[in-house]
Amino acid sequence: MAKPKGLPKTGGRKKGAPNKKTQQWDELGAKIVGEGAERFMNVLDGLSDEDFTKNYLQILEYFKPKQQRTEIKGDIKSTVDISSMTTEELKQRAKAIADYYESQNTDTA
Repeated sequence: MAKPKGLPKTGGRKKGAPNKKTQQWDELGAKIVGEGAERFMNVLDGLSDEDFTKNYLQILEYFKPKQQRTEIKGDIKSTVDISSMTTEELKQRAKAIADYYESQNTDTA
């Protein structure tokens, strides 16, 4: 016979309690992060610079994913009033513009 609607849950796991597989997975993760990390660092320390860099960059992707390039296309027509800017603000703006055009020339090479 089915339970009538509106009655509270009885039996089974409490709401939010992890199941056995989740607990096992968490324990494995803790072991990998704890003991495995120390061993991994020792292995990395013993590598040549070239091998270290290769392995470091591979593992780094798991902590800092690669950023996707974003390209904005279109005409931007806006004006900037520079009459009220300080000399420092003008220098910063000029550097930002120079850096932008330099990056555009570097990306196409």
